[in-house]
Amino acid sequence: MKKRAIEAVGLLIMLILLFGGVNFLLGGVSDITYRIDGEYFSTGERELTLCLMTEEGTESLIEFTRLETLKIIPYKYAAAESMELGDEAYDTGLHRKAEDVYSDCTDLEDLSFLAPLTALKNLDISYCKVKDLSFAANMNVLESLDISHTEITDLSPLVEMDSLRELTVGEELSGDVTDRLTEKGVKVTFVK
Repeated sequence: MKKRAIEAVGLLIMLILLFGGVNFLLGGVSDITYRIDGEYFSTGERELTLCLMTEEGTESLIEFTRLETLKIIPYKYAAAESMELGDEAYDTGLHRKAEDVYSDCTDLEDLSFLAPLTALKNLDISYCKVKDLSFAANMNVLESLDISHTEITDLSPLVEMDSLRELTVGEELSGDVTDRLTEKGVKVTFVK
């Protein structure tokens, strides 16, 4: 009887250690780090702000299963916003150099790498040079979308997005589609 009790306790301890080891391994693997456009991000992130100059590593975004909010800032706008130039900059020619950096940066046009991110709830692609919303066709839980200052002109795919609650667009896109979205309960914000 004692021998069976000792065996049972030993088996229980082995199971606990095995279960703990598996949990430890899974916990360690669940948050893998990927390099995206020169920066490192963990797959456990719920929010990401990316300043993309290239599409390097964007294919790894499919691994970000917990991602709910994604903001993509084209590099030239991030560079412009981060430059604080005073009077000294004008005097030393730094202002001219900053303008060159601003105008030489490329804009992000193709967002097809976002298509697999069907769990996104918030997406800000303002200032990107994207022209259509085809990448968002399967984003069935998307609640908030900022497409202001983009080249998107056809908003009709958004009418089919039942989850959409907030939309930010340029004022030039005011019209039938934005009226229909408002009727559906979407808060549409127009920006200059």
